[in-house]
Amino acid sequence: MTRRATPARDPARDPVRNRLLSAAGTEADRARHGYVGCEHLLLALLTDKDPTAREILASQGITLLAARAAVADVISSGRGDGPRWNAADLLATLGVDLPAIQRQMRAEYGPHAIDELYRSPVGRRLSWGPLCGPKMTPGLKKALFGNEGGASFATSGHALLSLLDAGSPGLAAVLTALGSSPELLRLAVTEQLGCAP
Repeated sequence: MTRRATPARDPARDPVRNRLLSAAGTEADRARHGYVGCEHLLLALLTDKDPTAREILASQGITLLAARAAVADVISSGRGDGPRWNAADLLATLGVDLPAIQRQMRAEYGPHAIDELYRSPVGRRLSWGPLCGPKMTPGLKKALFGNEGGASFATSGHALLSLLDAGSPGLAAVLTALGSSPELLRLAVTEQLGCAP
């Protein structure tokens, strides 16, 4: 057990983690980024229904609009956690229209066929890639699942602390652009949550 999370029997049933992962994916899709990283989890924390992380971030002058702009700048400059180019752009240089292939797959097999495949016992072993959706960066996996994969979050503030512990260069670049740093934000989070830094 760590200072930021409590053990969970089934990581898939953690409502805070699942909500944040979904919101991070939505943010990555909205911005048309080819991966879901710690930068997107920061945005998800700013939109989460649990106000704990949002209030801590606001106390440090970090708003959703400013964070979205900083994330876009960091990722477009190649300083994000994911690949410098997304799969659709790389394939387009070869004449492959990935969005057209995705549309055709949905038309032929149904709008949820790919999601159903990845939820199946066989699909759980497949990596999430360019035909199916954004890929999760290692830093995001560490932030959401920890090193042992069995932690859950009491509040979004605890998820924010775990995010800061992930060691994401992309997140550090975003926080720097916002006038903060992982270290300064970690101090604010531990003070607010009443736990040791």
